[in-house]
This record gives sequence, C-alpha cells and structure tokens, in this order.
Amino acid sequence: DVIVTNPPYTSNHVQRLLNFCASIPQPCCLLLPSYVYCKDFYGEGSGSWGELEPFYLAPPCRYKYKSPQGALNAQGERRKSGSGSSGQVTAPFTSFWYLKAAPPTRAAL
Repeated sequence: DVIVTNPPYTSNHVQRLLNFCASIPQPCCLLLPSYVYCKDFYGEGSGSWGELEPFYLAPPCRYKYKSPQGALNAQGERRKSGSGSSGQVTAPFTSFWYLKAAPPTRAAL
C-alpha cells in the first residue's frame, strides 16, 4: 500500500497529514506546496517521517491546477467553465512531491 494525495492546504490539513505519514510504515507520495518544508510544524515530528528521511521530487515545470466543473470560488459563486483569467486553471504556488520510501525505491527514482 502507498498513500498518494494532494490534500487541501487550508486549516491544519497538511500538518495532520504529515503527522499521519510519520506514524505509519507505508510509503507516501504527497503533492504539496514548496513552502511546506519551511513551516515550523514540518520539523516537529513530521520532518523525519518516522524511520525514513523524506526526499523530494520536483516536476520539470510548474504544475497548473484545473478546478472541477461546477466548483465554487471563495465567495460561493459557481466558476465559469473553461480556462483563462477567471481562475479555473491556476498555479498559485510551486509544488513538488514530498516522498517517503525505503532506499531501494529512492534509488529507482
């Protein structure tokens, strides 16, 4: 089993997810904003992810995120379909993969 997720970045979701990943022996692949490793909570128990040190995989270019059809914006209004300046396709921050895996898996990547 492997956990692969792109969690919500609001509230304490990221901190809770990192703590959970630190508490389990399974590998994890988390797509998170690049700023997460600079947060105070990252070094508090989640930075080592238990027995394994985390490592990172950066995409060759910045990921763009597309909102699902019918999604609501921060004001609760339905977003327009398609892409463009209305916010359906966004790249609000750089993202990369935070990975937890055993050394043989790390070597393969």
